[in-house]
Amino acid sequence: MATKEVKQTKGTKATKDIAVDVSSMSEQQLHEKLAKLRGEQNDMKRSHAAGELANPQTLNTNRKDIARVKTAMSQLMSKRNGKDEDNA
Repeated sequence: MATKEVKQTKGTKATKDIAVDVSSMSEQQLHEKLAKLRGEQNDMKRSHAAGELANPQTLNTNRKDIARVKTAMSQLMSKRNGKDEDNA
């Protein structure tokens, strides 16, 4: 599978890492990653509400990472469903 280019923005190292990382994960690994990211998001939201979050930008980064994982899961499911239809 070819790696996708990621648009260059502030803090791209982490963004590039997760984009490449997610594209090579299995469905089970994606589910685990999604659960981990959602837990981190809840912790960050709690910290932000209490005024303890040092960098609020991490909330946006986390939200986008969750979207990347969900997109990868959707693509994986559509590929699997497409193969199943071809075999039927």
